[in-house]
Amino acid sequence: MDMRKGQKKEWKRKPWPLTVENLFDDGVNFWFTEFTFNGLFQMNKKNRIPRFIGEFPGEDFSQGRLYTSMVMCNGKLYFAPFFAREIGTYDLRTGEFGKIPILVPEKRAGWDWSREKFFKVMASGKLVYFLPCHYPGILCYDTETGTFDLYDQWVDEVERMRISEWWYFFDYELSGSTLYLPCGCADSVVMIDIVQKKTRMLKVPGGDFPCRFCGISQNAGYFYLLRGDGVVVKRRLETEEENEKIIRLSAKNDEEEQEITFYPVCQAGRYLYFFPFLEGNCFRLDMEHCRVEPVKDFDDEQSFEGSCFLFLTSLWDGETLYATGGRSRLFLECHQKQREVVSTGLFLREDEQRFLEDRKRTDFLLRNRQREIYENEWDSLGLLMSVFEKEEDAQNLFLVKKSVTECITYGEGIYRILI
Repeated sequence: MDMRKGQKKEWKRKPWPLTVENLFDDGVNFWFTEFTFNGLFQMNKKNRIPRFIGEFPGEDFSQGRLYTSMVMCNGKLYFAPFFAREIGTYDLRTGEFGKIPILVPEKRAGWDWSREKFFKVMASGKLVYFLPCHYPGILCYDTETGTFDLYDQWVDEVERMRISEWWYFFDYELSGSTLYLPCGCADSVVMIDIVQKKTRMLKVPGGDFPCRFCGISQNAGYFYLLRGDGVVVKRRLETEEENEKIIRLSAKNDEEEQEITFYPVCQAGRYLYFFPFLEGNCFRLDMEHCRVEPVKDFDDEQSFEGSCFLFLTSLWDGETLYATGGRSRLFLECHQKQREVVSTGLFLREDEQRFLEDRKRTDFLLRNRQREIYENEWDSLGLLMSVFEKEEDAQNLFLVKKSVTECITYGEGIYRILI
């Protein structure tokens, strides 16, 4: 088809379902951010219809994984910045977005914390705690005074024990006033009394994988530590000499890849659910009887191909276990009594879908003017096809890629842009 003659081919791009990066349950609605672009969404728990709330100001629209976790405190949602430049907030009363600059740390741990900053966030009273990937310290924000406190007493010791480039922490458990943080990069568990503001550490063997620990839960006085190699360690975390019980999950993992075997992990009553990270089956641990069994309810997720993680997040609301698929982009619900999984693709209303499609196309054109777009970038081919739907957009694209003006077909034009 000759583009220079103004001929067009009928082609309609099907919308992708939303990819849910994280989940927060306020009792009536789910809140989540998108895995692949800048967007906050709300979804009523009953009708499963998502609603686009808006973009976080001051952040790139096409940047994925801006915020990996959120929590509510004093009527606001606080978002842990992973790739985002600053802490994000959303006021549920006024509907306004806000940003909080990150406190520049005093310590220099040798890692560039400005890229992968924080992974989890938790709240206690008026305080919000941002738990780090590479940021050298636990950042505590007082929502009433707007001031920061920094817990970094543990950083030097963890760095001396570091055995890999993995993050500081993947998960946490708050028991009483003590925050328990198993390290992803060292054979250690950091414990912080958030009332007394005192820190201590326990040396805990973390297996042979470079990622030492990636999950923690507590039940009946015992902690369950998930190691990167798929082994669960049951112990009290009182002394280094205490007895521990090793619980081995039947895990499928290519040891040469040295990836995390299970993530995320979710506690649902007396059960712990372990979701496979890149491949394999889901398992659950009955903590009362210390019995492991496979969970086939989520096996369909293995049929979807791609490089993303199998599961992005999980949540238990007291009755239902929720999870989100990284490759399938499905929203999964497993009711505890029926033990059947309901899979749903989350699509916006048509007007919101059109708005976001136009927003993506506009951002794509802008990025193309500033730098090259590569074929392996998320949705680059689909966005190029959507650009060709509008003659004006196509001409704007070709003004930058002068060689494309000589192309005869759409396919040749796309090829010239992507190489």
